[in-house]
Order: sequence, then structure tokens, then C-alpha cells
Amino acid sequence: MSEKENGMTAAAAIMEPLDGNVNRNSKDSVFCELFSRPAYCLQLYQALHPEDTHVTEDDLTLVTLNSLMTQDRYNDLGFLVRDHLLVMVEAQSTFSVNILVRFLLYLAETYNRYINRMNLNIYGSKRITLPLPELYVLYPENRESKPDEIKLSKEIFGLDDASQAFVDVKAKILYDSKQGDIINQYVTFARVFDAQVTTWGYTRKAVDETIRICRDQNVLSSFLAEEEVANIMFTMADQEKAKKFWEEDLRNEGRAEGKIEGRAEGKIEGRAEGKIEGIEEGLFISVQTLMRSMQMTAKQAMDALCIPADKQAAFAKLL
Repeated sequence: MSEKENGMTAAAAIMEPLDGNVNRNSKDSVFCELFSRPAYCLQLYQALHPEDTHVTEDDLTLVTLNSLMTQDRYNDLGFLVRDHLLVMVEAQSTFSVNILVRFLLYLAETYNRYINRMNLNIYGSKRITLPLPELYVLYPENRESKPDEIKLSKEIFGLDDASQAFVDVKAKILYDSKQGDIINQYVTFARVFDAQVTTWGYTRKAVDETIRICRDQNVLSSFLAEEEVANIMFTMADQEKAKKFWEEDLRNEGRAEGKIEGRAEGKIEGRAEGKIEGIEEGLFISVQTLMRSMQMTAKQAMDALCIPADKQAAFAKLL
């Protein structure tokens, strides 16, 4: 059945959740905020496909699936360009080939939604068609000896011969791009920010200096001039600072109790329903520390520590 006959576009088929719940796009990082905007997303596609000179913003549709398999925050971007599905992930500070597994699961869920919403019969004899995937990892760190691409067959299955793999996923790694294009500007921004954090720590000073330097160098200057973007960066800095407080609290608790094996052990007893075990004790202490040392409200402290909403009510009762 064609999209016209079905009455639903490919983008709508992917975006609409199978359970009927509203799918909200979360923009909790500069990466997500930047490339979720059509003008910058178009520049990104043009940097990847300079041969496609006829593409316009109308050809692009964001289809990022948020919180698909985890509550953790990741800089994931997915968008459709005609019959191509492009997925880009900004790698964390520590490079990991495990990102290939995330790609595999992302594609499986995306195609599952597409097949169901388009009423495609995968059990019939007629061949179905799916959007062609392109997978990218943006790694702003200095290249050193990192590869140009990674494959599931080699990195996860341990096969030197990809033809031996019945399932494979390949991702291209981008370290930088043509001078001045949107990829190069974002990579420059990320490196400037890392340098300022090294100098000033996760502080407002680091954010202000990053914005100043980038604007002076005409790097994402208009974008970084927006108050909304600055607030995102401030939030990111506060979250990283909160994380440092949390990690230090866990170390201190571990030393005090003679226990430190990656998680604080023990119990907080006699309050609310009785106990918060393991690493949640460290979270509880970290919330108190942020409220005391940074004059945050309980809600602000819990948000900064990325405590899931379904646990915040229980934590609040203990404060």
C-alpha cells in the first residue's frame, strides 16, 4: 500500500507511538537544539550530501525517538530526507563501539513503527520497501587513531569477515568536516567548550567564555546569541557540576563506611516507606548537598541529577 493510499507519510508513521501516547521531542543539549531546527538540519544534510543540490527544508522531517530504550540522556538525531533515514549520534567523551548496538535497536524500533503504521505485510509475497538508513557518529574529540567507520560484525560479533555475519550495522565516524560548514562549526564549539571547562570547571564562566570565543570566531554566532541556547548550556553545566557533587558524596560515604565498590551500600531507614538502598542513598545525599551548597530547590536538585520523575515524589517525602 502506498503512502498516498494509506493516508500517512513515512515520517508520521515513524513518529506516531504504537501505544497512542504523545511523543515529545526533548531538546536537552546544544546538539539536539541545534540540529532540531530545520535550517541547521538542512545544512547538516548538505554537508553530508553536497551532491544533492535540490534538497530543501520541506524535504526534511525530524523523526528522533526519545527515551526509546533508556532514561539516560543521549545526543541522538534522526531525520528523514525523502526515502533516506539519517541517524546521527554525538559520541560521549569516552569513545565506545557499543553505540552500534544502540543503532541496531533504534533502527529496529523505527522500522517496527513504520511497518505497523503503514500496514505493510511482512508475511506476504510482495516485497515491501523501507527508508534506507545512513548512520553517523559525531566525535568532536581529536582524531588520534580512531577509525573512519565501525561495524557490528567486527566490533561486537568479533568477525573479521563481514560476510560471515547474518546481521550487520555500519556507522561512519565524523571527526570534523569542511572548514566553516555546520559540522565543522559544531565540532569547533564542542572543543572550545571542553577547553573552557578544563580551565574554569563546569561553571557559568565556562559557558560565558565559550559563547564569547565562538561568537568572536563566527562559530554558530547567531545560534549562540540566543538566550534559550545559553540557558541550555547553563543547565548542562549545572548538571555536570551536580554529577561531580554526587560522585564525591559517594566516595566520601564509601570511605566513611569502609565501602566503595562503585555503589554506596547500606540503607536509610525509618523514614517514609523505610529504605532507599544502594546508589539511591548516594542520590538522596547528593540532593541534600545541592540544596544546601547551591541553594537549589528539591525539584531543581533532582532534575539536575536526572532523577526520574516517578522517583521524585518518594525522594521529596524524605527531604
